[in-house]
Amino acid sequence: MKNNELDNTLTHTSIEKASTEDKHDAKRRAINCTITSSILFLVFSYVALIYTSLILSKTSENPFTTAASILSITCAACIPLSMLISIYLMWSRYFRGQYKKVRFFSRVPLIVSGGICFLLWILDSWM
Repeated sequence: MKNNELDNTLTHTSIEKASTEDKHDAKRRAINCTITSSILFLVFSYVALIYTSLILSKTSENPFTTAASILSITCAACIPLSMLISIYLMWSRYFRGQYKKVRFFSRVPLIVSGGICFLLWILDSWM
């Protein structure tokens, strides 16, 4: 019984400590990233489909090239997927009052996109 009351007290105090400025900043960031990610999701989904068809049109007998092609297709599909997951995580953390995590999850698609573009650049130079 006491542990449950202690958990509730800690949860309420951590939510109350967040200033209204942090809350408004997190909400603004979440709204902007949701709109941007929703629009870019369509673009990156289309790019992933085109990228997949371009890679599959190249025929090769080399097993390394085939494995790199499969990895490239998987990476290209991860960018739109990271946008959807980021939207969910931003809003779930916002409603829990974890505003610093909202800032982090708003940057996740940029981090994933940068990492995947770098990986695809390396794979493209090897293929």
